[in-house]
Amino acid sequence: MICRIWHGWATHENAAAYLALLESEILPGLANRQITGYKGHHLLRRDLEYEVEFVTMLWFASLDAVREFAGQEYELAVVPPKARALLCRFDERSSHYQALGSATGKVTIARIWHGITPATKADEYLDYLNKTGIPDYRQTKGNQGAFVLRRLERDQAHFLTLSLWDSIESIKRFAGDNYERARYYPEDKKYLLEFEPTVQHYEILVDQKPIEC
Repeated sequence: MICRIWHGWATHENAAAYLALLESEILPGLANRQITGYKGHHLLRRDLEYEVEFVTMLWFASLDAVREFAGQEYELAVVPPKARALLCRFDERSSHYQALGSATGKVTIARIWHGITPATKADEYLDYLNKTGIPDYRQTKGNQGAFVLRRLERDQAHFLTLSLWDSIESIKRFAGDNYERARYYPEDKKYLLEFEPTVQHYEILVDQKPIEC
């Protein structure tokens, strides 16, 4: 499974119009194309001080399916003219991650953590995550699923853990009252090149299923 992640930012004044465009034209248009291997999408939103961040996460069975959607230069962002007019800035390229996981139930919040390991330790760290963080997510009341996303880039492996939750209170059961702080495990120091202190939380506006890896 491949997860295609793209970020765009709108002013607070344009956020509602951009969301309406996504929900009325862009995302339905993607579904209507009947792309072989297209598995669904998440639309995330995070309100910042001076702008609103939107994240689209498109799920595909393979890179061939991504190419059917985006063309041979599939890493280039696909941003229609109407969307460009409403955004103050956006990623020129999308990031693609191999994904393992599943989601069930009603989700409203996405918690995203980012970490980097040497590429030589990528498989070992993936096994470690599947024995530590991912089970801890899923065993916490209110968790609705979790994914491990991995992208190899030269001599490094970028990992995202995407956990899905029904409320902030449920996230606090996992992370504590200071829920924006990243949670680490004792053996992380064997693998990680840096320790990002915080995670990001997004409101899930669209959660189109099925998504199964």
